[in-house]
Amino acid sequence: MDNRTLEIYLREVVHQVEGAVVASGLLKQALEAKDIGTTLGFSQNFMATAASLSKLLWTNPSPVKPVWLDIDDEDYEAYCKHAATRSKSLRKVLKVTDSSPLKSRKVRNSLEHFDERLDAHTFAGKPIVDRNWGPLHMMPFKREDILRHFDPQTLTLTVLSESVSFPDLIAEMSRVGARAQTLLNNDRR
Repeated sequence: MDNRTLEIYLREVVHQVEGAVVASGLLKQALEAKDIGTTLGFSQNFMATAASLSKLLWTNPSPVKPVWLDIDDEDYEAYCKHAATRSKSLRKVLKVTDSSPLKSRKVRNSLEHFDERLDAHTFAGKPIVDRNWGPLHMMPFKREDILRHFDPQTLTLTVLSESVSFPDLIAEMSRVGARAQTLLNNDRR
């Protein structure tokens, strides 16, 4: 990846991390106020920034060329290879491994495909338990019936039985954002 392209992506990494910092600050305020609705809302905002960062680091182009992309099929194959090479290069310079909590897309997919997951759940006639707060292990219902749940003790979000630890994501996003900013600062000298 050339330096100009790298700079564009590093700036986007920093932008997403800044968004996560804002969302996590607002999430902290909602937690202190014990406001489950606002907590879940800011949790979703935080997850959107984590998802965007994950997409930058682990691209997953569609096997079918998007209609908005005005290139022929042969060029689309080259485009996909370019994106895969770019994301691998970005992970390398940012020192992000496949063990990063940013790689998991389970909760992100539950949020992004919320309608489909909810349709499948209701189609099967399963009960829905929503907007829960507290330790997950103390809840008197099946984990797969949980629509949205937040554990304020562990700072863990669960969406349709998939969970993510916010402290792990925040730590990794902070580390990656700091590394990106350092690379940008060093490039300016």
